Amino acid sequence: MIRRIDYCDIDELIKLENETIGTTLGKEMFDLAVRSEIAYYYVYVENNKILGYISTSFDGISIEVLNFCVYKEYQGKGIGTKLLCHVLDELYSKGANNSILEVRESNNRAIGLYSKVGYKKIHIRKNYYSDMEDAIVMQKLFCDYNDLYQSYMERVSKIDRNDYYISYRNDNYRIKYDYNKYEIIKYDNLDKVLKKIRKDNDRTFLEIETSKRCNDYFIDMIEAYSISMHSNINNIKLNNNIGKVVEYSSINKEDYLKFNYEEDLRYDEAYAKENGVFKVNNIEKFNNKYKSYLIYDNDKLVGIVDCYIFLDGVFIENFVILKEYRNKGYGSSLFMGMVNGLKRIGVFDLFLDADGFDTVKDMYKKWGFSVIGEYYTYHKDL
Repeated sequence: MIRRIDYCDIDELIKLENETIGTTLGKEMFDLAVRSEIAYYYVYVENNKILGYISTSFDGISIEVLNFCVYKEYQGKGIGTKLLCHVLDELYSKGANNSILEVRESNNRAIGLYSKVGYKKIHIRKNYYSDMEDAIVMQKLFCDYNDLYQSYMERVSKIDRNDYYISYRNDNYRIKYDYNKYEIIKYDNLDKVLKKIRKDNDRTFLEIETSKRCNDYFIDMIEAYSISMHSNINNIKLNNNIGKVVEYSSINKEDYLKFNYEEDLRYDEAYAKENGVFKVNNIEKFNNKYKSYLIYDNDKLVGIVDCYIFLDGVFIENFVILKEYRNKGYGSSLFMGMVNGLKRIGVFDLFLDADGFDTVKDMYKKWGFSVIGEYYTYHKDL
């Protein structure tokens, strides 16, 4: 279990620091940290015993890692990674866009851990420590969800902006909702905005996305509530011992198209025909931006997950397991196979959207994801 520190932890934390790093922040500093609004100190606890802790300060934008230690007999068991990822994810959801720290030049274990979760060396501070050893300054820049989303939409839609809403249009795939919609960005005269949107719309449906619940204005439309979620990739530790996970290639193209077609028939046949083709075109045209991972049970394709890569982050667009293969371990095996594949190409931040009313969001939370935002969509077939 990972939790914020309390007064009852202070004596143990002083002992932990002295035994592992040979110095301590001291009782007064810990006492202040418990009460401080900018101090985020966490402990890792098993069987009511503190095994490690991390201290950070957060000003609303940047996370500074201060002290970070785990008892020697528990090092190498992933506790440090869990602590660090927990802090990064918790504070990312509160608005952090970067993190910075100093580490001894000789501390290869710590440098390796920091590099694994996305920190990069940016500076050397000469003779920084009392024994004159240099310090390496490392920084992690978070992939911004809004930048990732806009980059993704720019690839799949033509974007037109005005003062009140953003229009997304894809004339090649006119019946795909996600790529043909309106996002409201100002709410001071919503009746007027909706009138403009309806006049502007030339699709056989109307899809409107908002950051606020506006159901009083959309009484004739279907409402959906969604949440955006984030996790550092190293937070994800799942069993992957069922099925065979492979990356999309020309070898499994027909399997991929057939799978998407059969899954999308629940909407309608026209949508089913074009959606899979659209995905394949993206993967093959932008191979360094789009990835898809497939899981087989013997020779049968039973699940897929599609990804859009932006900088060192990824948006998980589509994650589907055949109904008869759910709750049997195929989903976690596929997801972990995707994680392992993305790690090899330097991805650190995972993002996805989930139905805010569906229990699948609880599964993602259990896997290590945190909620970073929410939005509503309103839909009507015309």
